[in-house]
Amino acid sequence: QSRTLTRHHDMSGQYGVYAAIGTAALGFLSGTLLSRLLSGLPPKLQGLRLHIYEFCPFCVRVQLVLGWKNIPYEVKVHGYGDALGDEDSIKNNGAYQSSTYLTGKKALPVLELADGTMIPESGDIIAFLEDATGPGNVLLPPPSGRADLRTFFAWGGDFATVLKALTLPRQLRMSHLISLATEADRAYCRRRWDNKDGFSIATAEAADEENKQKMEKLLVELDGLLRTEDSFNDGACGLTMDDVMYLPQLKTLSCVEGLRWPTRLRRYAEASFAAAAPAVHLDFDWEKDFPPRS
Repeated sequence: QSRTLTRHHDMSGQYGVYAAIGTAALGFLSGTLLSRLLSGLPPKLQGLRLHIYEFCPFCVRVQLVLGWKNIPYEVKVHGYGDALGDEDSIKNNGAYQSSTYLTGKKALPVLELADGTMIPESGDIIAFLEDATGPGNVLLPPPSGRADLRTFFAWGGDFATVLKALTLPRQLRMSHLISLATEADRAYCRRRWDNKDGFSIATAEAADEENKQKMEKLLVELDGLLRTEDSFNDGACGLTMDDVMYLPQLKTLSCVEGLRWPTRLRRYAEASFAAAAPAVHLDFDWEKDFPPRS
């Protein structure tokens, strides 16, 4: 039996998709309005289905772009322990196999087109969305290439290390998320991350208050890296690929309760996610991110 579950807005009574209408956040649309919205899209952008884990930053990257581009889509959430057809993940990390087979690799996001084509990798999905909306409607200026941002967010750097220590133990307690709803999913997560590459969940939990203090100092540093009130990038060009790359890590951090954020940084993060609503939100809130059918 598949452990894959689906939650989405039910707009037509028969077929549910997210309607990401920028800052308007229209929420539930009638069947007539939904038909009008879909009719204005290029054919290859109609009937999209995005396969995700809720807490995956690469999945959030795609959700932000879909939201900012006002592209409707259905979201399908998968259990984190589901191998999705990848035999190596079963053999090496003890994943389970449901009836779901996407690309043969245990990696999300995957964008499924109406014709059944599967596009893996967040970068490739975003490139497809940029191309599909036409050269006159390309939303995102390219990454700035700023060395200070690359250094701050680097894997193994201070921010990434403290982020992992604060959030991974909390994610294991977030059983309200479909991706971590079963013990098999949470057990896979533990096997995947605990006591690997010098990381220990027990050690991270013991140092939680100390890591909160470290993170608050890091957030002050990050606040200083904002080039404008609205973006990490230089100039008045609005949201860019820099923001796509780094905003998801701020969403990950939002599961840490009682953390003090600099006012400007928090406003920037909230406004950027609000522009993508209701496709995705800054804070981890199941009822916001994936409202149940009415």
